Amino acid sequence: MESDFGENIEFASGLALWQIDYAYNVMSKDISKCIFGKNSSHFELCFESDDLDGTYNMFKNKNVEFVHDMIEQPWGQKAFRIYDPDDHIVELGEPMTAVVKRLLDCGLSRSEVVN
Repeated sequence: MESDFGENIEFASGLALWQIDYAYNVMSKDISKCIFGKNSSHFELCFESDDLDGTYNMFKNKNVEFVHDMIEQPWGQKAFRIYDPDDHIVELGEPMTAVVKRLLDCGLSRSEVVN
């Protein structure tokens, strides 16, 4: 185990486990409206993109079903989620290094970014 955030645990291999109610809340503030999971058995695959806006626009111009549009997740990372052809969820987010740079560029201090 690399990090334990309570609601989610990250392993050094890159695998992360989330509590399902926390995952629902990150994706949709109104759980009753959340379309997470469909037929996917709550599986999600995550990727990072150095050009998240360009990636988002590319998918918007395709016939792709979105779980949700671009959001800023509670830890500051921007991401959006789509369904793959088998109805599994695919998350595309900005790298955490980009999050830190963006937050610093917005005027937050280093200690504010760390917290």
